[in-house]
Amino acid sequence: IVATPIYHHPTADFLWSLLHLDGRDGFVMTKGVMLEVGRRVLVSAALGDPQTTHILMVDADISFPPDALRRLLAHNEPIVGGLYCARQPPYVPIVFGPGAMDAVRNVLQFPFLDPPRISTHVGALPCGFMLVDRHVFETIDLKYGPARWFDVDWPSVEPDLSFCYRAAKCGFKILCDPTVELKHMAEVALDLRTGTVLRSLP
Repeated sequence: IVATPIYHHPTADFLWSLLHLDGRDGFVMTKGVMLEVGRRVLVSAALGDPQTTHILMVDADISFPPDALRRLLAHNEPIVGGLYCARQPPYVPIVFGPGAMDAVRNVLQFPFLDPPRISTHVGALPCGFMLVDRHVFETIDLKYGPARWFDVDWPSVEPDLSFCYRAAKCGFKILCDPTVELKHMAEVALDLRTGTVLRSLP
């Protein structure tokens, strides 16, 4: 099932991608709520259907090719996501190395990685295009309490990184597949090539 939190309006590129996505079996969305709340509501709704085996979390400003879901499923991994650039300068690809808790400041520390060229296990990814096996959410429930998948318990930490941290603490690895061509819609459509060009500008 595809789960999309929508704060303002979905982009036309996202809607086109969604309509042409191979293998899609259901779609749930929220509108006008904060990201953390939206993700939690959507995952809860998806898990309420016993037929749901996987949840594809997709943000409404991401475009993707028709075979993207099938390619992620083919990895047979509990968590696998695509790679895309941030919308703001310096337009870095959003992928993080292994995370660790800073015992003094109680803040998650995720160092950025150079973007991988092949499928690679990483410390964290954003959830803007991420396929997750339902067992991951159910396991996090057992360790942290019901529906605390995206709760932000640390200052300056995004809900997506909180999810990756909790999943890793439950023993799950996070696979990044950079070969799925994603675009993050901003003033321009940011794929990895465009982000590289913009970062090189003076």
